[in-house]
Amino acid sequence: MADPLAEEAPEVKSLLKWLQTFEIADCNQPLQLQDLSDGIVMSKILNEIEPLCFTDAWKSSMNANASQIWRLKVSNLKKLVTKMMDYYQDYLNFQPLSFEEPNINKIGEHCDPENLTQLLIMVLGCAVHCANKEEYIMKITSLEVDVQSVLMQCIKELQSCFQMPGAPLESPASVGPGESFVTSHISQLQEELRATSALKEQMAQKCHELDQQATILQDEKEVLLSENSALKERMKEFEGLEDAGGSQRLKDLKKQVEQLKEEVFKAETARDDYRAKVQLVEKENLETKARLVELQQAADEARLLKDELDVAREAADQAAKLEATIETYKKKLEEFSDLRRQLKLLEDKNIEYMQTNMELEEELKKSGSWKPQVEMYKKQVGELHQKLGDETKRADKVEFENRKLLEKLQAVTVEKERLVTVLGDMKENMEEMKFTQIQTVDNASPGPVAQRSASSGPNQLDLSVQELKEKVIRLEHENKLLKIKGTGDEEFAVLQAQVEDLTQRMSLEQAENRKANQRIMELENQVTEAQERLASSSQQDSNLSTSAKSLMSQLQTQVRDLGNELEEKSGQVETKEAQLTDMKQKLVFLQGALERKDLEMQAKEEKYQRCIEKAKSVINTLDPKQDASAEVAELRNQIEEKERIIVNMEVEI
Repeated sequence: MADPLAEEAPEVKSLLKWLQTFEIADCNQPLQLQDLSDGIVMSKILNEIEPLCFTDAWKSSMNANASQIWRLKVSNLKKLVTKMMDYYQDYLNFQPLSFEEPNINKIGEHCDPENLTQLLIMVLGCAVHCANKEEYIMKITSLEVDVQSVLMQCIKELQSCFQMPGAPLESPASVGPGESFVTSHISQLQEELRATSALKEQMAQKCHELDQQATILQDEKEVLLSENSALKERMKEFEGLEDAGGSQRLKDLKKQVEQLKEEVFKAETARDDYRAKVQLVEKENLETKARLVELQQAADEARLLKDELDVAREAADQAAKLEATIETYKKKLEEFSDLRRQLKLLEDKNIEYMQTNMELEEELKKSGSWKPQVEMYKKQVGELHQKLGDETKRADKVEFENRKLLEKLQAVTVEKERLVTVLGDMKENMEEMKFTQIQTVDNASPGPVAQRSASSGPNQLDLSVQELKEKVIRLEHENKLLKIKGTGDEEFAVLQAQVEDLTQRMSLEQAENRKANQRIMELENQVTEAQERLASSSQQDSNLSTSAKSLMSQLQTQVRDLGNELEEKSGQVETKEAQLTDMKQKLVFLQGALERKDLEMQAKEEKYQRCIEKAKSVINTLDPKQDASAEVAELRNQIEEKERIIVNMEVEI
């Protein structure tokens, strides 16, 4: 019976022999590529290799009747390839670099050997990297040397297509001094084994050549013996002949016989030499075989040591990975504890902000109800300020007129006293100066009239000034009450202080303006009096006229300066009033901005709460097998960003 693997490639032969080591393979009927094209056999093998990943439910999802329908084969093979790629990436943490998945359509439709070989190599990779890989590696080492080398080459090709975690097994950094000695010893034994195998082949070839030469010599010996016997018979036939010609021929034949004997002797000698050489070669061959057996045993021992070394190295790598995983988990626990503390602080801050927000909302509601009253009070205050200014001007004017009248009254009183004195003198001289009595009476008569007018004028002025003062005091009292009512809103304390400051400054400017007006009135009065005095004394000395003119010019200069100063003060008062208006507008704008900030703060607070809930859910549902450092960093960045936004909002508020 012909070997079913005779026409297959070496990789296919080796992989099929490896598959026959599993229990599901039928040893009486060797596997062929057509038996693997539906994926059923490979699914059973994968279920035996790693039942946690390739579960029974997954194995039962394979269509068992797909051997005749290639589309069902493609469906089974697609499930197989997808599950194996998930196993490589999720369970083994292998990342594909230059790996190309096999074409399952060619496998299902045409049973393509190349793609099917690639699929079998993937199954082999699952076996040598699973949890029970030592068992499957021992099975591989129990196979023939050629099969082992082919399988190892397939494993190396598969590993070169993936990026594996940690250092590779053959990395110099992971090999210790003892391991390097064992590895060098194994390589030396392998070199000796290869040299011995080559020597064995050379000896076998040489023995074969010597056997051929011995066979040829044996054939020549038999031919010579047959010729010798034939010649002996002919010699016997010619022994009875005694003629000269016959004897001569007999001599020739004897010579030929002698020559043939010598040749036979030489051939026998060469045969004996070759036989001795063959015996030596056979002895060397036996020694070489014994040496080969010893080297084979040493190679087996070295292979066992290498397998044990691989197992130990794998265990060491696994221990290093576990230690690194433990350190990673410790760091993650520390980060999670920090995040919990930050979360607790943020929750406390959030509660404080919510309370502040509620208080601000209540104050905003109160301010919303007080806003119309504030506007009404503002209008009333403006009107009262205007009335107060008018009344102040009137009071200043009346006060100035009152003072002027008082001065006139004093002058008239002095004149009255003088006139009374003169009148007494005139009464004493009445008898002597009768012709002047009428003039004296005429001069004395305006005195009582002026006195009466002077006495009645100040009383009326006093009454009007008193009423104005009472009205001003009442208006100031009402203004204070309005200010006390207006300052009840704590939300506008800063702006109210600024408004009061501007109001105070405006009051000072008004007081200065009032003083300037009074000074102007005084100077105008002085100018008027100077003009009157100048007119009355125009007929007097010219020196006095010059001094009066200079005094008048000085007074006019002072009046102009005071007028300019009054204009400046008026401009400053208007500027202050404009600033007060701007501050009121700014107050209204800040109220609207505060409302908008409250809305933005509520939106940010809701977003912040969603982020906090997301962080909690991530922390609660975090899988320890997964690396969540990227998510933790993203959450930490979001929390820091929220804190910066809250701090900026606090500064703006």
